[in-house]
Amino acid sequence: MTRTLPGFSATQLLRAVSPTTPGPAPRPHGRAERRRDRLFRLLRVVAALAGAGAAAGLQAAPPVAERFPEPRLALFYTDVSEAELDSPAGAAVRGSEYALDVAPLPWQRAGGLQVGLSYDYVHQEFAGISGEARDLHRLFFPLRWTSAGDGRDWRVQLNPGIATSSNKFKRWDRLDSDDFLLTGSWIMRWRRPEGPTWVVGVAGDHSFGAFRFYPVIGARLHPGPRWRIDALFPRPALEYSPGERLALGLGAEPAGGQWNVLSRALDRDLRFRREAWRAQGYARWNLGHRLWLHFRAGLEFDRKFDVSDTAGRRVVTGLESAWTAGVGLTLER
Repeated sequence: MTRTLPGFSATQLLRAVSPTTPGPAPRPHGRAERRRDRLFRLLRVVAALAGAGAAAGLQAAPPVAERFPEPRLALFYTDVSEAELDSPAGAAVRGSEYALDVAPLPWQRAGGLQVGLSYDYVHQEFAGISGEARDLHRLFFPLRWTSAGDGRDWRVQLNPGIATSSNKFKRWDRLDSDDFLLTGSWIMRWRRPEGPTWVVGVAGDHSFGAFRFYPVIGARLHPGPRWRIDALFPRPALEYSPGERLALGLGAEPAGGQWNVLSRALDRDLRFRREAWRAQGYARWNLGHRLWLHFRAGLEFDRKFDVSDTAGRRVVTGLESAWTAGVGLTLER
């Protein structure tokens, strides 16, 4: 027996992702048409999930800010569908991502310095190009200092770590200075009584591909006990909680990165850089004891790869947009 969310049938989901006309729908020919088709299907899925939450008849939820602080532990898997590269002709790539995050915890009971862990593994399958950047690892140990008082708090965070390929990650004696990275951020937040939480700061990392500094600015709004609006750059989000155990949302974020890759064929280091934006709809369900199950699906767009092949030739190319779908678990504080 197939189980679905209360008030939500499998037929509704099939209707959400299928064309409304009977019979097979023609495949869009152009890249722009395919991108619009994917986006419209995503919006239909999110709308169907929102209707499911409303039909579930759950009790009114407390404010989102009280229920969803930064997760203490997060585990996620994401699949990225196959997409064609602009060049060389016929080349394509698909990928999968695994992520583990442990939120910074006090180094000592009194507070002060906090230490965390962030690890992700990216596996990519290339076709039509002998790309070296197939298995990529990033491991960071976030170091955070915080201060709070009078409705205002600030946070300074440094993230020392490594970003490299599997053939170096598994043999740490092969690591060199090009494999090590240092990113960071400074963020200040303050809130007026009965008003929004204002956020201002600056960050420096590889979210946009190459390392760059960029502003973090905006506000978090709570127009009602069931709503949260993050009018924030570069990670806006909208979340609605129809009940105590269910939350639905939409969000966007940059999905870039940079890794140092050891070429087996050339026996020397090469650089792999990725640029992209990722927009996703998500649903999360409380399993009890602060444990949440997450589902998310979306579109990765404005993509570009800077990669070298096994002959050492540098290939800088755009990619068509790709579907993303993921599942995860978080343990909230």
